[in-house]
Amino acid sequence: MYVLKTAATSEPVTLAEVKSHMKVYINDDDEYISSLITAAREKYEADTLRQIMEATWQLYLDRFTSQVNIERCPVKSIESVKYNDSGSQEQTMTKDTDYYSDVLSEPGKVRFVNMPATDGRPNAICIEFKAGETNRANVAETDRHAIRLLAAHWYELRQPVITGMTLASVPITYDTLVELRRIPRI
Repeated sequence: MYVLKTAATSEPVTLAEVKSHMKVYINDDDEYISSLITAAREKYEADTLRQIMEATWQLYLDRFTSQVNIERCPVKSIESVKYNDSGSQEQTMTKDTDYYSDVLSEPGKVRFVNMPATDGRPNAICIEFKAGETNRANVAETDRHAIRLLAAHWYELRQPVITGMTLASVPITYDTLVELRRIPRI
């Protein structure tokens, strides 16, 4: 189970960039467009399993396995690994002694060297990690473009689109970008 501890504090695209993409030259809808940028980023993150701008997450596990894949990419750092031992006391594991981390791969990985007994409760293990970019200049253009496309789509078509008897969805361009950037589930 993934729990967002600290949300992103900035967006990968600016209001000005999205307005330019949409050819919107008035300021009346700035607040609405800003909310669409955030919603588009969140939708894109859910669709691709990516974390675009830096956030802190906690991944809870019921039991130890030799390796855990972290599907919120790019993983930038493993902040801590904690667990409730068999006496229900919280313990903090030591990097390079109890576990190794791989933040270069997608998905990121934690490989356990030691797998101590837990107290058997659900979510007995917590891996806290940071994922996403700290600077929007480091965000892939594919990600930025998908967010601009989706925000523009929602701005122009504020209700479901019905053409004849067919319900249209988000343009195929967005779907293609999602498929290109989706993290494979292993």
